[in-house]
Amino acid sequence: MVVKVKENLHKFIISTRISGLPYIGVIFLPLCITYWSILDFSDVVYMCLSIVGYMYGMLINNYYDYEIDAKYRPEKIGFSKEELKNISKTFGSLYIAMNCYLAVISSSIYYLLGGITTLCTVSIYTPFLKPKPLIKNLSTVLYMCFVPIHIFIEHQLDKVSEDKNGNFIKALTVSLPFSFLVLIREILLDIADINEDLAANIVTLPILLEKTETQIILKRCITVFWVTGLYFRVVSSQLYPCQVGLISAISAYGLHRIDCICEEREFMIGILWFYWLWNFILYIDNITILHALIGLCGIGAIIFNKNPSINQLNPKIWNVFCRKLVHMCVGCLALTINPMTVAYIVISVKTTLRILLPRLSLGIEKKAGTSLINDTGVKYWLLFLLIWSIVNVNGKEESTNWDFYNKGLPFFISDPAGAMVGRTTIIGDKIMLWKEKSVQGTVMVILTAYALNKSAILSIGIGLAELFGGELDNALIGTLLLANRFKQNVLLL
Repeated sequence: MVVKVKENLHKFIISTRISGLPYIGVIFLPLCITYWSILDFSDVVYMCLSIVGYMYGMLINNYYDYEIDAKYRPEKIGFSKEELKNISKTFGSLYIAMNCYLAVISSSIYYLLGGITTLCTVSIYTPFLKPKPLIKNLSTVLYMCFVPIHIFIEHQLDKVSEDKNGNFIKALTVSLPFSFLVLIREILLDIADINEDLAANIVTLPILLEKTETQIILKRCITVFWVTGLYFRVVSSQLYPCQVGLISAISAYGLHRIDCICEEREFMIGILWFYWLWNFILYIDNITILHALIGLCGIGAIIFNKNPSINQLNPKIWNVFCRKLVHMCVGCLALTINPMTVAYIVISVKTTLRILLPRLSLGIEKKAGTSLINDTGVKYWLLFLLIWSIVNVNGKEESTNWDFYNKGLPFFISDPAGAMVGRTTIIGDKIMLWKEKSVQGTVMVILTAYALNKSAILSIGIGLAELFGGELDNALIGTLLLANRFKQNVLLL
C-alpha cells in the first residue's frame, strides 16, 4: 500500500511539474508585500486558483503531448495517458468550481475574467495554440505571467482608487516588462530546442525564420525595450536612476544570453530578480545607504561568480559584461544618494585605493594586469562622479534637485549600452564606423543619451565623444554633461 502511494505520488510530481510551483510564489510574494494592508480572503483564493491552474495546465499539456514525450522525453512521463485524461478533468473541474466561488465572494469582476481567460487559454493551448509559431509563446506568457499579475494588481488598486485608467496603467507598469522578458526567454528556449522540435515536427519561430534571423529580431526587441524603459519614467525623480539601472542591467544580460544561446534557467532567474527589484523600487520612497550597500553586494556577487579571471569556465564576454555592469549600476546607485554623501564616498574610495590597496584588481579592468585605481576608465569615472556630486550639492537631501542630478545618467549608461549592442551584433550585420566602433553601437549611445536627457544636440555630441574619444571617451562625455549642467545654471540665474 505504502509503495503504491509513493509510486503514484512520484507520478503526480512528474506529471504536474510540481517543481515549478515556487514560480507562483515568486510572482505573488512581492505583490503581497506591496498590498499587504488591503489583502482579503478573495486574494488568497485567487492565488490558490493560480496554483490549481498551473497544475491543470501541466496535466492537460502532458496528456496531449503524451506520444511525443514517450518518444523524445520519456523522463517526463508520469501517469498513463488515460490517467492524465481523468486527472486533468478533475483539476479542470476544481478550477471552474473555485473560479465560480471567487466570482461570488470577490467585489470585482477582474478575478472572474482572469480565471476564465486562463482556463480557456490553458485548455486550448496544446491542440490549437502550441503548433502556431509565436502564438504559442504569447499564450504561454499570457496565462503564466501577464494575466495573474495584471489582474491581481488592478484588483488591489481598485480597492483604493476609482481612477480606472490610472490603475490599468500602473498595473501595466509591473506586468508588461516582466511578461516581455519572459516572452524573450520562451523564444530563446525554442532556439535552444530547435533540433528537438525539428525531430518532433513542431514549427517554432526559430524554425520558421531560422535561428540567426530570430536572434537578430530578439536583440532588436531588447534594444527597443532598453531605450523605451529609459525614456518613460515610472518612479519618482530620486528613484529614476534605479529604474535606469535595472532596465539597463537586464537588457545587457538579455543581449548576452541571446548572443550565446545559453539558457539553463539562468536568464529566467535574472528576470525574476529584475521583477522583485522592479516591484521594490515601485514600492519604496527613497534609497538609503543600506539599500545601496546591499545593491553593491549583489553586483559584487555577480562579478565574483561570472568574471572569467575568477571563474575560468565563463566565456570572455563576461569580462565585458561585468565591467559594464559596474559602470552602469554603481553609477545609478550613486545618483540616488545625497550628492554630498556621494562626494565623501568617492574621496574615501580614491584615498583607500591609492594608499592602502594600490594593487587591488577585480579582474574586469580594460587592460590585463592593471590595478583598479590605475585603470584609465575608472579614474575618469570617479573624477566625474566627484565633480558631478559637488556641483549638485544643494544643502539638505530634501532640497536636492533630483531632475538636475539625473542629467548625469548618460555618463553611466550610454557608453556601456553602445558597447553591449556593438559586441552582440552579428558580424555579418555589423557596420564599422571608426576603428572597433560600429554604427549599431554608436546609434545606441545616441538613443540612450536622448532617452535620458531629451536633448538631440547633447546626445549627438555624446555619440561623437564615444566614437572618437578612445580611452578618453569617459572624460569627453563627462565634460559635455558638465558643460550642459553649467549652461542650465546660467539660464536659471
